[in-house]
Amino acid sequence: MDRPAAGNGIHLTIQAHCLGDRQWIAEPIWGSLSGHLPYDGLQPHAGSIVYQSRSEAVEHGIDTGLGKIRQQLGALVQTPEWRKKVQAVETWAAEAVLQTREHDETLILHGTTVIDLCSGGLGGFGLGLASLGAEVVLACEIDPEARRVYQKNVKPRDMHDDLCTLDGTKHHCDILTLGLLCQAFSTAGKHHGLADPVRKDVYQHSLRLVSEIDAKVVIIECARQLLTHDGGADAEVVRQTLMRAGYRVQHRTLNASGFGVAQSRERSFIVATRLGLPLDDIMGYVFPTQQAPTACVEDILEPSVPHSIADDQFLLHSEVPTERQPSLIEVGLLKTVKTQMLLDAQGYRLYSSMGLGA
Repeated sequence: MDRPAAGNGIHLTIQAHCLGDRQWIAEPIWGSLSGHLPYDGLQPHAGSIVYQSRSEAVEHGIDTGLGKIRQQLGALVQTPEWRKKVQAVETWAAEAVLQTREHDETLILHGTTVIDLCSGGLGGFGLGLASLGAEVVLACEIDPEARRVYQKNVKPRDMHDDLCTLDGTKHHCDILTLGLLCQAFSTAGKHHGLADPVRKDVYQHSLRLVSEIDAKVVIIECARQLLTHDGGADAEVVRQTLMRAGYRVQHRTLNASGFGVAQSRERSFIVATRLGLPLDDIMGYVFPTQQAPTACVEDILEPSVPHSIADDQFLLHSEVPTERQPSLIEVGLLKTVKTQMLLDAQGYRLYSSMGLGA
């Protein structure tokens, strides 16, 4: 896979190699005609990370190449001339990943269709499932800016704006995902649950759609409090809705930090599988096992992007750690905090980058 350089642009080549059944490695070669970015790179070698699909290996090679390009350019990456060149190769890289996935039959979800409700902008469900080979045939998101970002990131076949006006009886898919609005369940919200006066209609139509859309599997994600709100009454409404629609229902609370993400973020997951699917009668769907946290915020900070807060903007109340810790480490608060309500708000707390993010 090759992106030739136009003029003094950036050249990036990804070389992939198959070692055997479901064993792929890939490495990048990069450079430009300008002396600021001399040609450098790696051939696939014995120490290369082995992936189960060609797409994963190619994406690793692209990420490595882009990282090395930014690292070698250093401060130059912020200049208008080089920023334009970097953006051009980033655009090519995003398209290259999508094209590789589209034709990669080694991906475990190749040929699987997805409908993504309340998709958001980043597209957590859409991006994750697409990275495994699935195609998002329909996504629904009411915020126009979020729709724009989602369409750029995921490239769904179709996009709808208002969940409340969507007719689910006209749609079918293999996997239906729903990011159930969490504001009415989260500790940062007003705790009204499904009866929330602002979001009540959205909740009703969300439950209508999981009943109407013909899907083999439904995955619902929300704040962890969904499963315990009002003594579990709201979660029981969701469960009964899915059971009446012909699904077997299971749920679990999972933390992102247990899956290699540098963030402590607990979320509730409800997985409903259509009755008749070939699943174990006792275990049913088996949720993934969480591991001890392996990443911290420091691992994902880009060296060329400013990420610190001016000293006069915060007040430290704890010693800043110098060694990695697999937990949230609150070290201070923003000085703009005026009331106890704000004191309890997550957005005003400062955490060390040597631990997890919130």
